[in-house]
Amino acid sequence: MTRPMWRGWTREGIMCLSRPGLSTLWRTPGQTIPRELNTTVKQASCIESRFTRTSMPWNLRQKQLPGLSAMSSGHLEFVAVSPQATIPHRPGINLTQTTVHVTKPKTRLRVVDLPKVLDHISSNLTCMRWEPAKGSPKLTNCFRMLRNAISLLPDEEVDKLAESYFPSNPLSQQYARDRISILDALSDLDSDFSRKAITDRVLLAEKPETSLAERFLLHVAGKDEPPCDYVVSALESIVFEPEQHENLLSAPTIHNRATLALGAVTRKLFNTMARRSKAEQLAQRLRNLLGMHVHVNLSHPYTSPIPPSPRITTTTMCMSTEHASQSRERRSAMSEQELQDEDTKRVVLLETLGNVAMPACYDHIVSHLERSSSQWIRRAALHALRHYDIDHVKLNVPFALLCR
Repeated sequence: MTRPMWRGWTREGIMCLSRPGLSTLWRTPGQTIPRELNTTVKQASCIESRFTRTSMPWNLRQKQLPGLSAMSSGHLEFVAVSPQATIPHRPGINLTQTTVHVTKPKTRLRVVDLPKVLDHISSNLTCMRWEPAKGSPKLTNCFRMLRNAISLLPDEEVDKLAESYFPSNPLSQQYARDRISILDALSDLDSDFSRKAITDRVLLAEKPETSLAERFLLHVAGKDEPPCDYVVSALESIVFEPEQHENLLSAPTIHNRATLALGAVTRKLFNTMARRSKAEQLAQRLRNLLGMHVHVNLSHPYTSPIPPSPRITTTTMCMSTEHASQSRERRSAMSEQELQDEDTKRVVLLETLGNVAMPACYDHIVSHLERSSSQWIRRAALHALRHYDIDHVKLNVPFALLCR
């Protein structure tokens, strides 16, 4: 005999279960059974049961289910033994790591409707020309379509486009606006060929323009990925060999911007495993260009495995009072313009090492933070520590100010 199923609630009464094929009857206490069903009820076995109203919620999703847990136990048993010819062992430590370099990249061979693409480029340049230079939603949309149209061009057409827009000084303001748009679009492309074409015509040109060079350096420093080796070599030559770029460096801001951009590029190269050796080489040249104010023997998590006591650190720092006085005497003999040029050079190099943010640059930054008598240089050194361990910097910066 199976139990009847009820939904949500039950009632108090007498439940009569008939034989298979007959229906189930319910009657409350004191209720009589109809005469026509009397025979059926006599043949059925009536079971008196009393039920109360249940509290089952209608929404089953709100019902809380009990937690489940399981436990098991077992043991390892070897059922067979078989001999092995060789014993597994770890490989040796003399492993060679190298990278794959593509010396002959293939040119892009794309089948496109060239007149239609060039007309699309011209129409988007016209759209950007009539929009405000500060920016607008329509200007952004036109620039996006301009970039997509240039990305469809083969390499030889990209070179012709760069050659036509960057020959010399523009003759009209309208043409100057188009040159900036083309420069932004070519710099934003993920193509080494386009960046090389811009580098040859903006940074390494015979008569470079300061505004275009500064704008291209912003693109180089702002990209998430490091540029190609050609752009890195051009920046390295501008920063460390300024005598070869007298026309470009006629404005002093170009060299400062190139130095800061090289620091940002060095950090991106350091984050790329295949180009980390190049980043270490550039960082070493930047450190040599800045130099250390004095030798600092501080404990930090990048160079010293055993931290010295605070007493030794304080003594080492207080011994530099004589060197600080000599530095003040040397600066007092300089003219105001010489002081400004000297401080500007050191501030730019400190900010560059801050952009590099490599462990080997920590000592050079801290040395200028401790020993320099210029508030501007100390402020720049403190800002250059922004990418290092903040807990360690907070412990060492107060020691750097003990002898002030």
